Amino acid sequence: MKANCKNALLITAILSAFWLNEIRAQHAYIPIPDNAEWVYGRTDFQCGSPLYFCGYYHYKIGGDTIIGNITYKKVLGTGLNDYNYTYQAAIRQDISERRVYVVNSNYFGGCSNVDTLLYDFSVNQGDTLNLCEDITGGSPMTIVESVDSVLIAGLWRKKINLNLFCCPSLIEGIGSTGGFLGGWSGWFGGFDFLACYSIDGNPVFPDTLCLFLNNNSDELIKPDVTIYPNPVSNISLINLNITYARQCTIKLFDLKTSIIKDIFSGSLNSGNNFIELNSSNLNTGLYILQILFDDKEINKLIEIIH
Repeated sequence: MKANCKNALLITAILSAFWLNEIRAQHAYIPIPDNAEWVYGRTDFQCGSPLYFCGYYHYKIGGDTIIGNITYKKVLGTGLNDYNYTYQAAIRQDISERRVYVVNSNYFGGCSNVDTLLYDFSVNQGDTLNLCEDITGGSPMTIVESVDSVLIAGLWRKKINLNLFCCPSLIEGIGSTGGFLGGWSGWFGGFDFLACYSIDGNPVFPDTLCLFLNNNSDELIKPDVTIYPNPVSNISLINLNITYARQCTIKLFDLKTSIIKDIFSGSLNSGNNFIELNSSNLNTGLYILQILFDDKEINKLIEIIH
């Protein structure tokens, strides 16, 4: 009697799991929304410590564009540690077929000219996919290793796992967790990962990383300014370490806030930028170095001695 009960419970559990997966598989297709944004992180041994982390880059959907009488959506993206969005590709979605196509991709050029399959969410385990080679790391043919469902923002989404290092999974309505238009495969074993997917600026997936990025966004992009030497008697170097390219103006004031010297005005690249300050013709005393970015103002006290 006990054995029969155990067998019945086991059969019930198996059938429940089977029907649950069937229900999830039959849900309505969830397309990529027009108000979506992606933040991807990159790791590579060439970036060094800590944790070989290189930084973040971003994607978002732009407006419509017509290519060959077909309406596409522009995909805008940034470089690594850069907040300047530029055109990256154009995509269109065939909702009835559960597919996403890409054209004019600037990622690595693998899908640059013709309408190419970027994602296919109609496939099943064991199927062969012929995707844009930027997504598959240079080999357009790949096998679907497994198919699952994941609950994100209250919706069950189909998740496709490929037998590729570059793309851990493809998630319906989101895209690849290894790079929306393609994954990074660096010379030193690097890879990209989805740090945050949001809709209308609201974090959706994955919760932990989205929360970290939102809570620390100001610190992550805050400019780092150092002056050496300070005090200075002749030539000093201003080092501006910034996480993305931006406009900058640098001026020198005395303590009465009268402008003494215009030092720099122009565009800075991400990373370290060195600006020379020549104080040989200035009087001994304390001065205020004003550094203006497009969205921030930083003031540093500098002492000139002769």
